[in-house]
Amino acid sequence: MAVRLMVKDAYGSMPLMLENGSISVEGKVTSENLNGTVNYNFSQVSVTGSPLTDKYVKLLSTRDALDSIYVTNNEKFKDIRVAYGKKRELPKIRS
Repeated sequence: MAVRLMVKDAYGSMPLMLENGSISVEGKVTSENLNGTVNYNFSQVSVTGSPLTDKYVKLLSTRDALDSIYVTNNEKFKDIRVAYGKKRELPKIRS
């Protein structure tokens, strides 16, 4: 079963696969305040005893890499997207 380890009413989480066996979650969770919202960072937390968690994290890392490319390209070509969007706008009809 895929779950996310998180702190209630805050941002930030860590993926975890629950399986039948002894699972250990260890490490340090840090927090920071971003615009009045608490954000928890689980990057220093590790899971042992759950091979499915390792596989799940590996699959998610591929998605994260693609997301990073999308965000970079979105910012890089922002001016072109805006100009294209303006050209696609329908002309306003005056009555």
